Amino acid sequence: MIEEYRLQEFISLAAEREIDFAEYTHKCGATDFVDSSYGYDSSIGKSVFSYQFKDFYTNPRFSSVSPYFVLALMGISYLLYEVSDEIMIWVCYTEKDCRGQGNITTLLKHLKGSFPESDIVIDTYNESLRGICNQLSFRTFRES
Repeated sequence: MIEEYRLQEFISLAAEREIDFAEYTHKCGATDFVDSSYGYDSSIGKSVFSYQFKDFYTNPRFSSVSPYFVLALMGISYLLYEVSDEIMIWVCYTEKDCRGQGNITTLLKHLKGSFPESDIVIDTYNESLRGICNQLSFRTFRES
C-alpha cells in the first residue's frame, strides 16, 4: 500500500522503524538534505559514516508549509519529491532485496496520477531510472 507523508513526519516514522532514510537520501545524491559524519563505532569495532537530516528539514515549525513529501511502500521503496511550479524528484530508493520488482515504477506512476497536469522532473544519472522516467514522460534534469 502506497503511503504519503510530509518529509518531517516521514523522518520520524523512518527512525521509529529503523529505516535509515537520511543515508538513502545521501546515496541518491540529495546531499543538501543531510549532514554526514565519519566516526568510530565501538560496537562493531570500525569507523563508519552516519547521516542525519539537517535541522531545517526536521523542524516541526516548518512542517505545515514544507514543499517536501515522501511516497512510500513501507520497508520496500521510497520517493522524496518537492512540490513547486513543477514536481522535482530528489530520492528514488528501493531496499536491496526488493529491487527489480517494479516498486519505483509503482511509486512514479502514483506520483504522475497525483499531479497529471504538472511537469515532473528527476535529477539522476541512473540509466535504469532514466529509462522508467522516459517511459512515463518525465523530464530528466541530468542528460547523459
